[in-house]
Amino acid sequence: MAAPKTSASRKLARVREQLPCLAHYLPLNVGTSGPLPRAAFEAMEARAQQELLSGRHRPDEGPALQERRELLRRALGRVINAPPGSLALTHHTTDGMNIGTLAFQWRPGDEAITTTIEHVSGLLPLATVRDRFGVTVRFAEVGMGGGDVAGAIAALITPRTRLISLSHVSYSTGALLPLKEIVAVAHRQGIPVLADAAQSAGAIAVDVQDSGVDLYALPGQKWLCGPEGTGALYVRPQLLPELRLTFAGYASLSHTPGVSSHDQAGHYIPQPTAQRFEVGAMSWPLLAALEGSLAWLEGEVGYAWAWGRIARLARLAKDSLAAIPGVTVLTPNNMAGLVSFRMERVDPAAAVAWLWERGYQIRSIPELACLRVSTGFFLSEEELARFCAEVERLARERPPAAPQSPQAPIPGA
Repeated sequence: MAAPKTSASRKLARVREQLPCLAHYLPLNVGTSGPLPRAAFEAMEARAQQELLSGRHRPDEGPALQERRELLRRALGRVINAPPGSLALTHHTTDGMNIGTLAFQWRPGDEAITTTIEHVSGLLPLATVRDRFGVTVRFAEVGMGGGDVAGAIAALITPRTRLISLSHVSYSTGALLPLKEIVAVAHRQGIPVLADAAQSAGAIAVDVQDSGVDLYALPGQKWLCGPEGTGALYVRPQLLPELRLTFAGYASLSHTPGVSSHDQAGHYIPQPTAQRFEVGAMSWPLLAALEGSLAWLEGEVGYAWAWGRIARLARLAKDSLAAIPGVTVLTPNNMAGLVSFRMERVDPAAAVAWLWERGYQIRSIPELACLRVSTGFFLSEEELARFCAEVERLARERPPAAPQSPQAPIPGA
């Protein structure tokens, strides 16, 4: 006779009912794309259907659509405790990292600091200002991210340092970096901090006001389970006057009724808020889908419940994988929802393909020649145990190397 379900198991069952993909495979790669919930799909479908049948850019719905954008910014703000007006809607983390990096008035000889465990979404904007403006980019050697990261960064600060750009959670090692401590070190020298929030927003409790971070770029499609093509950039309001627009459009301008959008000298007047970094039109079906996902997460799942499960499952995955002979876990104890690990004499691409054939979606990290698991709040402990059993079996069987993997690294992941 089956044991009666507890309230916790009933809650998990209700959550899982809203994620149809779980019937086909186990998404252990939330760090690339989270599963799309029914609420997101239905909202996206309804908006697309409306545009198909009733047309787009109808004059009778303009104010209502703009109000929905504002409500979406506020919903995203509640995820990271960002005040109204501090968020610009973007298309992904990479969008926000580029906007944030290029918003500064760079000059030859200026310096920027990052770490050795960063994603290209943060590195390439730094390379751009290096090549365009003669900026020196310094790399803090932080190992796997488990040591004194703030100290390593502090040792590189000079009078020419203009920006510190880094991930809140490393996509490669899974390390949760001490953002508040790093910001404190930077602000003592008057240096702003730009953070990549791809693996933190939606995975852990984030308070941008408490941390003091200056810019925080987040995606919609990962831990927030929204669609690709959505995201946001938080800008600390006090920093706004120092930043410049790299791209500008109609949405960037102030549109106060009865007031010109340019001054007497002919200069355009930008939005007084972070919305100045929004350039033009965005996909309403995608925005509707993200709105639906956030409403589901906040109202039915509960952020605190999700964050607690992600943390417990990640710790369980770390301990279980570390106990398997031939497996070495790289993720330090300061972690969020990612676990990176290596397997002796097992090619990472071959492992990804082998596990996918058995219904488990993970990814490899080529730079570290390792595998990465993301522990979404929707996983059950039994599923995680079965996955670890397959990894143990894989460690024994050691399949031959594969020339390509069906789960090759995805830009922005």
